[in-house]
Amino acid sequence: MVIEYVIVAEWYSQLAYLGKYVLSSDQEGDTCRLCVNGTNASGGLDIAPSNGEVVTPDIFQVQGVIKNNVDAVIFSANSHWILSEKRTFPRVFECPGTDRTITFKPSVWNVTGIAAADVVIFAAKISSDIWEEVTKVREPHQIWVYSTAESPYHSPQVRSSTGLKPLGFGQDFLFNMSFMYHSKSEVVAPFGAYIPFEMTKHERNVEITYKKPIHMVAWASSHCNTVFWNRTGFVESLSSYIPVHKYGTCGNNPISRGFAGLKILKRYKFYIAFENSCCSEYITEKFWQALAIFESVPIVMGPSKADYKRVAPPNSFVFAGDFNDMKDLARYIRRVANNETLYNKYHEWRKYGQVEIYKSIKVYPFTSTESACSLLNYLEQHAWKGTNQPLSMKLDPFGPEWLGSCKPCGNKEWIHIFDLSNNAYNPFVSTHTKWGKLG
Repeated sequence: MVIEYVIVAEWYSQLAYLGKYVLSSDQEGDTCRLCVNGTNASGGLDIAPSNGEVVTPDIFQVQGVIKNNVDAVIFSANSHWILSEKRTFPRVFECPGTDRTITFKPSVWNVTGIAAADVVIFAAKISSDIWEEVTKVREPHQIWVYSTAESPYHSPQVRSSTGLKPLGFGQDFLFNMSFMYHSKSEVVAPFGAYIPFEMTKHERNVEITYKKPIHMVAWASSHCNTVFWNRTGFVESLSSYIPVHKYGTCGNNPISRGFAGLKILKRYKFYIAFENSCCSEYITEKFWQALAIFESVPIVMGPSKADYKRVAPPNSFVFAGDFNDMKDLARYIRRVANNETLYNKYHEWRKYGQVEIYKSIKVYPFTSTESACSLLNYLEQHAWKGTNQPLSMKLDPFGPEWLGSCKPCGNKEWIHIFDLSNNAYNPFVSTHTKWGKLG
């Protein structure tokens, strides 16, 4: 059976700064790291074809029974991302354990191209005019998926002359499901994970070698002018207390995107892994790269410390928000860097587990076999069983886990001086007419 999906939009997902790495593989015995939340199973209804009128919300949540061919199209995407990756379309994925295949086709901003679609994926900003057009041609049987690799602040939204408003959220329309890194998503596709060893295979007395390089802290970034908070200014301030070597566009040290760049960053004991915005569970590949590739201790700022602790190896990172001021943070980093015993404690976790990193493109359902099949499996279980239950996204878009989760970084006043404005974390403020760079 052939299953095709329509992709309506996607953000350009910034890949690892140093380029391409072999970060994760499906070896024999491995389990899928793209998780499916299977609670509250729901199914679909057989319904009559649309009569061309605007469909009401309850009909929008109705799905048809799975068929042999399910069409799909990329509706609004960053063309450069598609072309630069040299992907060939249509893209067909075969799912292990089933005779189904998933086919993705692009149709950038072609509203009529989604008419025959069964699954529609939204993963990028879109103008309000185009949004109105695409909602008018929606067929009742379609499943619309909210997909993003960005924080809520930069996630798919409708772009209008009066500012920004959330894409597809409101009393007159709801998505059927989400596909993203957040744990409340129907299909959870994280940037990385900590995988504990099975004690029958690994001994606990593994030797941890103290990292000898003399360099203390590194930061590599090409996105300097973020609109949420002034992380570049934070790094500049920190570098006035301790040596921080800055690479890329935001620094004065060039660095390659290949193996040579990797070798440079492996010489540092600490790596600054600041996110571009501070929202619930938004922990990107930069954190996981610091642990697994650079073998450094990440200095972090992004979501809450509790979010980091929930997914990170135990005692593996330094949370900048723990300290009383910048000088206090710098003093602690210097003390740990110069003390072998203290520094080794941050690598103790390596005795008990390992970090797996998933490329950024894996958090979208149309870029890898594993991600595509994770979406297919969820839909087969919850949307296409004809159990007369509508499929509705359980993540509240305005709730404390999504749009309501974006707050000033940290909980200390000294960190809040790096806020760009009182409303820098509010995606609905109409004065925000310029999109900042991501990453």
